[in-house]
Amino acid sequence: MLSPTIWIVVWFMFASTLAVQSLAQTNTEESVVVFRISGQQSIRGGKFGSLAEFQHRLASAAKRCGIPIANEDRFADGTLGPQTFAVILKVAACPDFANSLATDDPARNGAVSSGLWRVVAPDLAIPDGHDRSHTMTLSYESTDYTDIEFNVGTTDPGILTWGPLGATAGQAQQVQAILLLVDQQSPQLIDQSFASEAHAIRLFANTHRTSSLEAQVSAVNASASRAAAWRHGFAALGAVKEVRDDYDIVMGDAGTAGIFEGVADFYCSYWANGWRPTEIDYAFFFDRAVQMDVRQAKTTKAVTAVRNVENRLQRSLSTAERRRAISANFTASPRWAEDRLARDVAYYIDAIPAASLTNRSLSSLRDDSLAMGPPVDDEAARWEARSGKRASDFGLSDERLSPAPPLMAKVRANCNAP
Repeated sequence: MLSPTIWIVVWFMFASTLAVQSLAQTNTEESVVVFRISGQQSIRGGKFGSLAEFQHRLASAAKRCGIPIANEDRFADGTLGPQTFAVILKVAACPDFANSLATDDPARNGAVSSGLWRVVAPDLAIPDGHDRSHTMTLSYESTDYTDIEFNVGTTDPGILTWGPLGATAGQAQQVQAILLLVDQQSPQLIDQSFASEAHAIRLFANTHRTSSLEAQVSAVNASASRAAAWRHGFAALGAVKEVRDDYDIVMGDAGTAGIFEGVADFYCSYWANGWRPTEIDYAFFFDRAVQMDVRQAKTTKAVTAVRNVENRLQRSLSTAERRRAISANFTASPRWAEDRLARDVAYYIDAIPAASLTNRSLSSLRDDSLAMGPPVDDEAARWEARSGKRASDFGLSDERLSPAPPLMAKVRANCNAP
């Protein structure tokens, strides 16, 4: 039988342990959803991005817990799907990691949470709102640095598109700009990647006339062996970090792609009306700028249409309602209008129930005197068929404001936040 003194010591040690555990839980930083996988959907972050790195760390955590992963060599591909969901559930329940997660941590339901990320990949930065917005767009585009598409013979004026942000050979001629930058900095990469097609690639990179570009790409696409050589060559280039950096220089927020300028134009129009963009607003702006021709005149017209709706209803629209009104008044070209609407819904479905997304309510938002592009209907059905994704699946919220793109002060100096 233990003496009273020993009982006191045992009780004190037990109480101290509980206090330490309680203190640890109290000091635990709030864990929020970073990415959430719904059903059989997938979230694509690219095989060279932070999601692939997170999956590597997750696989190591699973191994530590004795959790087997089928086809482990292909697990860390940058795509979050049902398999990643299943592994997260098991790792979150593993004692080695479960004790470091709050009882209500979203990872316990299979989400990639900030809490799980900090435990599994403490040396890897958690994607911020801009990063997750870009991942949302990449999940729609479904292309990586190693991918190209031949567009000749279609209604797509891009002629040839490359990579996660859809660099085009037509229109802005971004593909040529990237290739020229690569050839300037590392000319051996063009020769190593394209072999006998290296001369044709250099000719292509220095061509700017649309008819000549179409002729060159058509000739390549008409030859199975040449088309394969180009696909292999671009895949080889995209696998090189220096090339990906060059791609980002051209397509990034300081480049000439026009994507981030389009986002900045949306910010200018919002700020002019006293509105401060949220995380979901930024994601909405970015996704549109990747797929569409976004310019200040167009964003101003779209926002004016929103203001007219508010005047007619005699109330302010919510952030989600604004995005829906913009979608109704600023549609894409006829070829992409239906797809654009299907993508737009993902940015307001969290706040506007699907049952409310009727054709009548959508058309009531359209101002024919300001509308750009054709009207489109059946938004909820198109969204469900296209993806069923939600901004909240990417951890995005209207409760948090989004910082402006880094280029704002440089290229939009006359635009000031309210």
